[in-house]
Amino acid sequence: MKSKTDIRTLSEKELNARLVRDLTEVCPAGEREALAAWRAADPAHEEEYARIRSYWNARVTTTRSIDPEREFRKLQRRIAAGSESRRSGMLRLLATRMGRYASMAAMLAVGLFCGWALSGPRAAERFAFITGSSISSFELPDGSRITLDKESRLEYDGDFGRDERNVRLVGKGFFEVEKMPDKRFVVEMGDVQVSVLGTTFDASNRTEEGIVSASLVEGSVAFRAGNQNLRLTPSRRAVYHVGSGEITVSEFDPEITTAWKDNLFRYKSLTLEELLEQLSARYDVRIITDAGDVGRTRFSGALETRLSVEQALDIVSRQTGMEWSKLDNVYFVTKR
Repeated sequence: MKSKTDIRTLSEKELNARLVRDLTEVCPAGEREALAAWRAADPAHEEEYARIRSYWNARVTTTRSIDPEREFRKLQRRIAAGSESRRSGMLRLLATRMGRYASMAAMLAVGLFCGWALSGPRAAERFAFITGSSISSFELPDGSRITLDKESRLEYDGDFGRDERNVRLVGKGFFEVEKMPDKRFVVEMGDVQVSVLGTTFDASNRTEEGIVSASLVEGSVAFRAGNQNLRLTPSRRAVYHVGSGEITVSEFDPEITTAWKDNLFRYKSLTLEELLEQLSARYDVRIITDAGDVGRTRFSGALETRLSVEQALDIVSRQTGMEWSKLDNVYFVTKR
């Protein structure tokens, strides 16, 4: 399959440079088409490209200055450790030359790096994935898939998987844990530990909210806070209230709770007032409504999280037959 330039005719140097331009989003349209053709030519190409991009998209901090070329070699080994499948030509070419571009990644804060924390006579290697204003997905060395919400951080040490698979979460993450009966997967969130062998769950640890939670989608997890222990079954959510030390358990709707990982705000069977209350909290604005008869109708739908409050109100107004206006930073939703 060919576009303006057949990617198979490029030299290694040209091919690697083109991939870097694509990853850093400065790739011209013609080059992007050629890469798309290469990815479509073989499912293994697409799989490898997605794996490389998932690592590339995660921001990682370090505890001291590092050698970008050396750290790229570490990235190569970690990608290789995550899969024993056939390696594509793109990864082989990338591994030979990409080190020179790693400093560009550091400057743009989109590369994978690691740091060291000195403790006693030996150095402990640590890795930290940090998201900014966007959601990012990546794969851990054991094959577990993690999706991090905006403004979140996940850390793990260099001995990850040696005895146990321990990670530390600040913020929010969605975990698809690779099953390993002999090695627990433990998420540490302050005073709370969530332990699993292989399962799918959502976890949240945001200091400003005053709660730490785990919402189980599939499998089974052990939720521990202090001397309190409980086991969750699917569609059950445990919430640890930091102030009181209390744990509450309730049911949840997985489609709604985990919609954030797809950049969606999903709602089901809400009255207009309930929906506007959630939008008010989400956008931190004041919304007032006089719903009238519409107030007894229930609505379901989904909104992209990237939308502004005005764009969200446009969609909700069309769905409910209402209209909105703004006065002195207050939004009013009324009948047409």
